[in-house]
Amino acid sequence: MKKTHFVSGHIWRRVILAFTVMLILIQQSQAGDHPRLIVKESDYAALRARAGKSPWKEMKANAISHINSHSYSRGSTPGPGFSSMSHIVRAGALAYILDPANKASYKGKIVEALSDWDKLFLFARDWTGHNRQYYLNADWQAAFFNSVLALDVLYNDLTASQRVDLEAKLNTVANWYYAKSQSSYHLANYGLWAIYKNDVPRINRAKAGWRSQYSRWFSSDGVFVDGPGYAICSANSRHGKMHFHHVLEFTGVDNTWYSDPKVASFYEWLYGAAFSPFYRMICFGDTGPNRDYAPFDPGVHKFSKKAFANLAWCANGRIPPSSLFFYAIMDTPIPSPQKPLSRIWPAGCAAFWEDNPSDRSLMGVLWNCKKEKSHPHKEVNAIHLAAYGEHVLRNAGYRNWGKGAHGFSWDYIHNTAVSGNTVLIDDHDHALKIGGGITEGFTAPLFDYAAGDSKKALVGGKHRRNFVFVHPQDGRCGYWVLFDQVDTENPDSSVNVALHPNANNSTTVSDKREYRAKVAPHTYSGHSVYLSIFLGTPPTSVSIKDGLLARMPDKKTSFVGKYLYSTYSTNGEGRRNIVTVLFPHDDTHAKASMTRLSGSGYTGAAMDLGNSMIDYALESSGTSVVTYDGVAFRASAALWRTNNGNNVFYFVRGGKSFDDGASSRRGFASNADVGVYVRDKTGRIISPGTEVTFYYPGIVGVALDGTAAIIVDSGVGWVKVTVPSGTHELKLIVSPARELPLKQGT
Repeated sequence: MKKTHFVSGHIWRRVILAFTVMLILIQQSQAGDHPRLIVKESDYAALRARAGKSPWKEMKANAISHINSHSYSRGSTPGPGFSSMSHIVRAGALAYILDPANKASYKGKIVEALSDWDKLFLFARDWTGHNRQYYLNADWQAAFFNSVLALDVLYNDLTASQRVDLEAKLNTVANWYYAKSQSSYHLANYGLWAIYKNDVPRINRAKAGWRSQYSRWFSSDGVFVDGPGYAICSANSRHGKMHFHHVLEFTGVDNTWYSDPKVASFYEWLYGAAFSPFYRMICFGDTGPNRDYAPFDPGVHKFSKKAFANLAWCANGRIPPSSLFFYAIMDTPIPSPQKPLSRIWPAGCAAFWEDNPSDRSLMGVLWNCKKEKSHPHKEVNAIHLAAYGEHVLRNAGYRNWGKGAHGFSWDYIHNTAVSGNTVLIDDHDHALKIGGGITEGFTAPLFDYAAGDSKKALVGGKHRRNFVFVHPQDGRCGYWVLFDQVDTENPDSSVNVALHPNANNSTTVSDKREYRAKVAPHTYSGHSVYLSIFLGTPPTSVSIKDGLLARMPDKKTSFVGKYLYSTYSTNGEGRRNIVTVLFPHDDTHAKASMTRLSGSGYTGAAMDLGNSMIDYALESSGTSVVTYDGVAFRASAALWRTNNGNNVFYFVRGGKSFDDGASSRRGFASNADVGVYVRDKTGRIISPGTEVTFYYPGIVGVALDGTAAIIVDSGVGWVKVTVPSGTHELKLIVSPARELPLKQGT
């Protein structure tokens, strides 16, 4: 019996030995096939050559400095252990390639870190502390992703036994990801390992699954639906969530990514709508507005040159992370910085920028996503405004998952519409976090407009927010106007508008009319900045309420803000149009003197900008002609500027006519409701497909999108054309000999 056991054990040991030898031989036969995930050994010379120029020179120096001054430490909680692992292996792998004279030292530190994966894995998996799921998803995935890339680089410099040992440890983690296969994290990490191992079935499963998961983060036109904060955190370091496509492209597993227009649009949104002019995040969803992460994504240039130039501006001179992944993929010099321009993403948001490269320029965003994931707030048709180096109007923000502050709950931040710059009906919270998107709008030199449709988000009716940005021009300051249109199911409902200045104070300048807030207590610009809120439409009541304005990362930087809560009657008609002017100012940018206007069929405001220049913003039902001070219009909203009584520009929304009242008329008349903006002889028009007559002294034709429109009829000072459905660039063609001069002084 004992002899039988001896023979059996002996045979079993021989089987194990034979299997091990076979495994080693297989590993050795594959040795020439590594590295292959994001670099090849034939790339090393080119990678080293890059280090002679910025930013690669600094990335190399930072990587060598980090690996020489740090060693891997598991830490007392999973977070520090994963962070230490990730930084050691990503910097070490880069230093190993760029500094071959000292690669033995770098290899030793990387192997030391990778050798702890089995213990770190068990520690994190079995840990029961706070934020366990966060560590398993966010921190763990970055550490694993960078570890596989590092092992890929070291492969040919490891002994067979080292490879077997390290691969066994990482294989256990990869199998855990494979068993989960739930999120982009899981799919990318076991997919990365599958490519490393050349496991074709798992590669195919991961490739298809990751594309599906990745696309869920975006609107149909590329807006990250969970908001700027989560997008930027992910783009910075969460490779499994955001960067697996670079490996797929490099290895040839899937070469369709760099030509994907939605991904290009995402990067153009990320670097064109998620940051303020002073490089802090715009506050929608789980976003701390004080965050100023260097927003590097390693391969932006492979998707969009525009986004890459905007990234250079957002980065504000910062250097990309000292990581093998970033260094290898970013194979193009950082371009000259270009500040973003105004743009509309119909399924997600509109971002309006002053055309001025200063960090104190104006910028505003209207948010209305048509889909959601896990990090949005109830912010349908919410806005965020930045001016003169500060956030002047913002939403609740974020201070870590599940946490409130100052007596305000997480639920207030994350799930309550009144915590943002929103509209409610009868004080009812919103039912949904998604709306109907941006249904119309345009961007033009010196003027932007977008309309957001609440769809089913509100309880008791619908809200259309018409957001207008009047750029600084004519030597006058810029500002914003809200033309809110609310239709209620109950004709006797009331409408509530919540507006949150980025301030712990609010001063009543004129009760139920004008309010002023000074940005405080936290500032970025180092000077006093104010926001004046003028209620052009008379409310029935106004309250100044307390609301949490949260900031990352702790309670100390969050504060109780003072926000405006205005209530309007629908007067038994089940509809209310509301005009609100939002005017920022500081010691060098004067506030306009604002006056309420109201009369038969209209309400609104006049903004006296000084020296005989006045802007007017009025709302009406749009069912009849409204006349004010000689100007006549039929529209739901109208905004125009006069200088010494002469029209400078005009805008109407949902309208059929505008007449500036001059003897030689400037304006239009339409058979159907259109949106029109004209400054001098250029502008924009939004048409359902209708005939429009344009009036202008000496007009002889109209160009739409650069092409002369066919003239239906014409006369002295007017031309009628058919304007096709859609949004078009507009130019009035004028005969120089017939053009009449403006009044003196214009």
